[in-house]
Amino acid sequence: MIMIMKICCIYHSIDLDGWMSAAIVKMALKDKNIDFIGFNYGDVVPDLAGYDEIILVDITLPHLAMLGLKDKIVWIDHHISAIRDSENLKYSDIGGVRDTRYAACELTWTYFFPVLKTPEVVTLLGMYDCFRHKGTNDERRVLEFQYGARSEISNLDDAFAVLNVAKGNGDWSMDTDVVSILLERGVAIYRYLRIEAKSIYKGRFETMIDGRYAAVVNRERFNPVNFGIDYHKDGYEVFVCFHYESGMFNYSIYNDNGLVDCSAIAKLYNGGGHKGAAGFRSTELLFK
Repeated sequence: MIMIMKICCIYHSIDLDGWMSAAIVKMALKDKNIDFIGFNYGDVVPDLAGYDEIILVDITLPHLAMLGLKDKIVWIDHHISAIRDSENLKYSDIGGVRDTRYAACELTWTYFFPVLKTPEVVTLLGMYDCFRHKGTNDERRVLEFQYGARSEISNLDDAFAVLNVAKGNGDWSMDTDVVSILLERGVAIYRYLRIEAKSIYKGRFETMIDGRYAAVVNRERFNPVNFGIDYHKDGYEVFVCFHYESGMFNYSIYNDNGLVDCSAIAKLYNGGGHKGAAGFRSTELLFK
């Protein structure tokens, strides 16, 4: 009897980087027996005992759940909080790749397609997610592409469809066309959002978070700096947005002057992320 290897891909289920990372895995392992499981911080850790290989992209699981499965794991991530923990717990030798300089979708591409040039549709998503666009000539273009992509991609299947269109007949000849279409759409969306952002920012309230002076709005994934509003000039050290969904309060925390490590604050609430942006969840409204 031929034994078929059973694979599981666990991906960050709430953003473009996670969806595109999983889409790349799906394209690379199209002939394999593979299950895809979306996961976010605070979710129940799935039962992984029946899998021969576990691929984690743009996410990590609570560390105790990973220790017994160490030899089965391919872990591709770029979140500094998770990478630090892996080094402290002496299992940074787990297979895969971790690098804070690039987004998970970029790392996933180079891991599974090491000899192929990264498609621009992946690079532009990656530049936004790891903040590599900040302060560059491409900053506005990356932002506009991000909002165009958000209008088209809201899950793994959407990301896989976009990736397949960009692939064309296998020569990635449609990559430039896909980027142009999403950019054109994003220009109009971004123009509108810049106007709306001023009104959202006016509705902020103020609080202290881990000793930091913070502005807070009830809004999903809103960082005013992306729309030309510098909250640091108003005296705030961090900016927080939150929204309620599926019985949980979901928080994003930002710092855009490099003086606060958002990932360290998120860890206090069992979350994680990057120095400049991180997230966590709670069953209660924490900031009032």
